[in-house]
Order: sequence, then C-alpha cells, then structure tokens
Amino acid sequence: LRGAAHYISDQIFEEITGIRGAFSTRIAYVTSQGVGDNTQYGLYVADADGRNSQQVLTSDEPIMSPAWSPDGGKLAYVSFETERPAIYVQNLATGQRVKLTDFEGLNSAPSWSPDGRRLAMALSRDGQPEIYVMDIGSRNVQRVTGQNPLAGLQIANINPALSEERDLPPGKKGVIVLDVAANSEARRAGFRIGDIVLQINASPIERVQDVLRLARNASGDTALEIERGNRRLRVTLRR
Repeated sequence: LRGAAHYISDQIFEEITGIRGAFSTRIAYVTSQGVGDNTQYGLYVADADGRNSQQVLTSDEPIMSPAWSPDGGKLAYVSFETERPAIYVQNLATGQRVKLTDFEGLNSAPSWSPDGRRLAMALSRDGQPEIYVMDIGSRNVQRVTGQNPLAGLQIANINPALSEERDLPPGKKGVIVLDVAANSEARRAGFRIGDIVLQINASPIERVQDVLRLARNASGDTALEIERGNRRLRVTLRR
C-alpha cells in the first residue's frame, strides 16, 4: 500500500510540476553513536520516508559521502577504516565491496558518471587537492583540474613600491611573480619568484587581468616570454 501511495504521489507531482517525483526513491545516510573513542558509525539505505532501513556497513572509524550509482544497485563512499580515507564501491544486493582508491593524502567526494562506468573524486595524490575521474573497469585515473601551467602563481602588477622593493628600473611595467605554491603546476613548470611575465601566446602582458584572461582561454600548449634578471626566456609549456 505504501508503494502504491508513493507511486501515485510521484505521478501527481510530475503532472503538476513537470519534475520527476522522489516519493518512490531511496536515500543513503550515515549515523554515529557514542562519544570519542567509543563512537560507532553506520551506513544505511532506506526509503525516502525513512522506512525499510537497512544497514550496509558498520565501522569504528568515520564513513562519509555515500553516493548512489545510476542504476541504484551500488554505493560509493569514503571509509577511514584503515585509519586514512579510502573510496569503496559496494554492491547492495550481494554486499560485495571493492576498494578503488587508497592514495596518500585526500581520497574523497565520489560521484558517479551517468553511465555508471566512471567515478569523479577529489584526490591529493599529486600534492594539492584536485578533481580526478577514474574508469572503474580499468582503474585508470585522469586529473581534470589543476592542469593550467599558471596554477599556483601569486602575481601582482608592478608599481613604484614593488619596483623599489625588487630593485627594478624606474617606470617598469608588467606583472611580477611574488610566490609559487609548492607542488603546483607553476612550480613544476619552473616559475621562480621575481619572474616578470612579458607575453603569453604572443599577447603582451601589462596587468594581472591579462594573465587571468589568457590563462582561462588558453588551449593546448602555452608559449611564455619571461624576464628573469637580465635575461629574456622563451618557454613552451606542454599540456
């Protein structure tokens, strides 16, 4: 009877709003009971109204970020049961589960592709947290953010105060590198503090906004002209 009521509610809701109803759907959630070292965590699935709750996993360590597969048959989630975060996928019908990631650092926020063959996730395996996509069948992982070779640069417009501080010629204009983040794309590309960015892809750089605009619109390799001390360097950064 409850199932029929949910189905009818879904039909009425969609007819009125044009949006598919959620009354017949299921939810996944995490509970915690106890305090401190005695805390027990549980991963559950239930009907959207909270009925028919079923335990999927229990652990002495935190469980986070449950995500349904598109077919509703699996859950991806983050578990700290090995005392560091790892991403698992669990089949709800059989209980079988597979550890997909256990990289050093952050392993978090799994999210399924519409076809259920890939998972997007946040990893810090290369230093800084970035978004990656894993092909579940092959376990191949590809990074999709942080690939801009200028990512990690702290830059500023050259002004009289900076010119005096950096011992630059009077009237010098352009954009200077103030800092380069550790483990960033810019650090790997070879940028140094004090570099002056003169051109990006043959376009002259006069202010910070020029760097941001050209970096945002760049595709493929990036050609740079940099002034370092008394030298002018031309560098091509491969993507």
